[in-house]
Amino acid sequence: SEIWSFNVDTISPSVPQLQTPVNNIYTQNNRLIFSWNPAVDVSPITYIFEISNDGFQNIFFGKSGIVDAKYMLPWALLDDTWQWRVKARDAAGNISEASDMWTLNIDTHSPSFPHQNNPSHQLYTNDSTPTFSWTASTDPSPLTYTLKLTKDNVFVFEKTELTETSYTLNGIEPELLEDGIWGWSVSAIDAAGNTNFTAERTLYVDTVQPSVPDLTAPANDSYTDNQTPTFFWTPATDASPRTYAF
Repeated sequence: SEIWSFNVDTISPSVPQLQTPVNNIYTQNNRLIFSWNPAVDVSPITYIFEISNDGFQNIFFGKSGIVDAKYMLPWALLDDTWQWRVKARDAAGNISEASDMWTLNIDTHSPSFPHQNNPSHQLYTNDSTPTFSWTASTDPSPLTYTLKLTKDNVFVFEKTELTETSYTLNGIEPELLEDGIWGWSVSAIDAAGNTNFTAERTLYVDTVQPSVPDLTAPANDSYTDNQTPTFFWTPATDASPRTYAF
């Protein structure tokens, strides 16, 4: 007869090394391509992809017979914390140990709205290094905040990656507010890049004293029999509304 040959292979393929998405990533992309380094074996290899949302107490979904060292799920992942791993199978049926288990956090929802506390809207102040504060946002993933400042509707400065719900300007330009009309707003950004932001509040900064009022009546050193006289003076000038102390 003809000579036929067969291959004996009792050794499992090498363990696949996961590549992307990186371990413990937070992402709003729920249609990811999973990839890994090819395993090594003397015979042709296919791969087994597995994903779970309970640390592999149960397998949520598995796919075998994958030829390439990558796989894309046929549906979008729901917002959750997921774990994934890969095994290699050779043509003789030997299966490698599972790769490391990597974690993936899907988050497609924006953080809750941060509410501005202080300074209040349309406040007049002589403080050129005010403290800005706001309420904490909520989100399943870690949060940071960005404080943005504009002057006369022109962007001037922003402080990013704030982890607290307040920030005090440090007094060094551009963190020193010149006299004028300022706007301030806050954005909450979660680890997946989802954002929610406030409307802009107005802040009037005025560090210059008003002009000195000139007294006009009653005249200096005058005499009168009016026990309830009316006192008059010239209006002071200032960039902001003013009142008088008599």
